Amino acid sequence: LQALSLLNDAFIEHYAARFAERLKREVRDDVAAQIHRAYSLTFARQPIPEEVASSLRFIADHGLAQFCVVLFNASEFLFVD
Repeated sequence: LQALSLLNDAFIEHYAARFAERLKREVRDDVAAQIHRAYSLTFARQPIPEEVASSLRFIADHGLAQFCVVLFNASEFLFVD
């Protein structure tokens, strides 16, 4: 239930759009660099090559803001191990 709420919540959409704006401001139009920066900020690590490839495809299909929504809903972002 929490995941559905986070995926459809106006609050999450708003801050995902703001996060996407920050990524564009910090690394301009380099999508791969945006992905690396997003992973660094959300997960405190760099993405593995498979994550970069799938992220590039996702962003091409759905946009950077929706990619940020996905990151905000990742278990790695929501829970501390």
